[in-house]
Amino acid sequence: MKHLYFPLAGATMLLLAACGASPSEKADEQARNLLGQAQSALESKDLDRAQMLLDSLDHGYKEAVGVRREAMPLRARLIEEMSLKQIPQADEAIAQAMMRIDQLGQRMSDAGDKVDPYVVPKAWPKRGDIKAEGIEPRVDRDGFFRLIVKSSGKTLDMNAVEFSAEGSSVTSKALPSDRVAKVEGMELMSLSQEEFAPVAEWLEAHSGSVPTVELVGLSGRRKITFSAAQAAMLLDAWRYSRACQELVSAKVERERLERQLKIARDQSARVSEADSTGSAD
Repeated sequence: MKHLYFPLAGATMLLLAACGASPSEKADEQARNLLGQAQSALESKDLDRAQMLLDSLDHGYKEAVGVRREAMPLRARLIEEMSLKQIPQADEAIAQAMMRIDQLGQRMSDAGDKVDPYVVPKAWPKRGDIKAEGIEPRVDRDGFFRLIVKSSGKTLDMNAVEFSAEGSSVTSKALPSDRVAKVEGMELMSLSQEEFAPVAEWLEAHSGSVPTVELVGLSGRRKITFSAAQAAMLLDAWRYSRACQELVSAKVERERLERQLKIARDQSARVSEADSTGSAD
């Protein structure tokens, strides 16, 4: 019966050997499992899952250097696949922005001078007249929006502008006194794109209404003439500005993806060359 103990002893030895695997061996095994899953995800075009698995491998198993090195060609392939998928999306964003610019640009007109060129809605009353009380939307050469606000007559110590319609209103953030110029009986201030954004959001929500516009100051307020046509033109200028900036962003993203694609392909080529050299040796 003595021979019956040998298989049991052998199984016990194997079990002890398995239980005695070093932490680095366990980490390598787990990392390799992630690598296999990432490979499968990439082959099935589940790019988001492949990226998540490779990120988990890189961040969770830093000590598994060999496995992470093996994953480099797969990472390059993933980046290439993601770039090829995203480039058409960037092209579509560029096309959409250009279409909006073409449509809205037909309603805009060049103004300003060589030092400060900008566009304003073609039909804006007294556009470019610095002495005409009221507001005027402008879009600069870089596509950024600003709202020029002008008050004449009795000093208001102006610092904001308010729009109201249908029982709702929005007031721009009050500007400090050093942001308001006083020239020849006029008070002038300029709201930046960021400062006007809450007003634009309100105007979008109340598109079609004819808002009342008031100049607001520490010493009082004054209602100004504002028409339905101006409300529409104000939104046109804002949308034109947004389209200009979206075009720039989409072009920058397109260029980034092209660079990313080139880097990934160069890396894949270097790995293939290294593998070929290693095989030849």
